[in-house]
Amino acid sequence: MKYPETFGAVASLSGCPDFSKFSLWLPDILKEAGGKPPYRFSPANDKPNTNLMFTIAGGLSPNPSKKPYCVDFPISQYGKFIPKIMDKWREEDPVFLAKIMLPDDLPAIYFDCGTIDEFHFLEFNRGFDDSLKQLGLPHRFVAYQGNHSNKLDTRLAVSFSFIDSVFNEHRYLVDPKTHDLRTLYLSDIYSPTGFPRIKLSYFCSDTCRASIIIYDLTGSYIFAPVDNERLSPGLNSLSFSKIVTGPGLFYCMLISEKKKFIRKFAVIE
Repeated sequence: MKYPETFGAVASLSGCPDFSKFSLWLPDILKEAGGKPPYRFSPANDKPNTNLMFTIAGGLSPNPSKKPYCVDFPISQYGKFIPKIMDKWREEDPVFLAKIMLPDDLPAIYFDCGTIDEFHFLEFNRGFDDSLKQLGLPHRFVAYQGNHSNKLDTRLAVSFSFIDSVFNEHRYLVDPKTHDLRTLYLSDIYSPTGFPRIKLSYFCSDTCRASIIIYDLTGSYIFAPVDNERLSPGLNSLSFSKIVTGPGLFYCMLISEKKKFIRKFAVIE
């Protein structure tokens, strides 16, 4: 968000994009630091909340001279946030950035979070969503059934699809000599539960015969919604629900006598 001249789209998966919500997380961090003052903070395998706070501090308040962890930790030994450090953090708060930037300068924004995130990050994301709505800024927020990390594999595919849609508007490219099919595009139709119906759109400048085949990520054949059929000229679409045995990434190949086009798409729960 801070460098829209470089990044035209941003995505956050299980992030903490509203720094005003850090107080919700504080009790869990203090519990890992002994449960009573004076608190002593140090990363360890059995301190997931503390570890994550140190990770954030490494990005927002690094201090190479402060050994051994080389960060300015934002919580004092008395269990209070340190104003000087938090003021530095707030300069990077996505809510703050959204308020001070011109709407036309903001990149496209996508963020999501699991509804049972163990670090309370759902409230961080809901807070960011509320702030963007109040500012009238376009964005996409998804709260899905999952914890902090158990759905990251499928959520990555969704975020990549969002970013791809920002930079790759659908284009219809036709070979002027053969009038053959050159491209197709896919759009995922999301549903609250179960697998979505897949809507597939394709363009052909003239009547031609072609097949549309769905493969999994290993290249194994799943099924062909169009099998060596004559396609009508112009922009066409079809939808189908027969698809796969689980969520993940898949390939759709459109192939005619002379041309072949492959596009990756995601199916999510």
